Amino acid sequence: MSLYGPDAVSFQFAQVGDDLKAEAFLASLDAHPKVGPLIDSTGNYEMESAQFQRVSGASMDPTLWLCKMLLGPIDS
Repeated sequence: MSLYGPDAVSFQFAQVGDDLKAEAFLASLDAHPKVGPLIDSTGNYEMESAQFQRVSGASMDPTLWLCKMLLGPIDS
């Protein structure tokens, strides 16, 4: 453990475009046992919006997606 604690550094990876290999790569980073806790990955707006709709039943607007992207590494 570092002097500053486990949450001293976080990274955000945001997918641009809809490439399925990029989506799989970001998912593998997010699930990685060592790297996963240090990062947050966000898919493109369309993918995140569809997932949000499935999980919550509500629609996601671009502003909410942007908030998720900016705040994800701070508070996952």
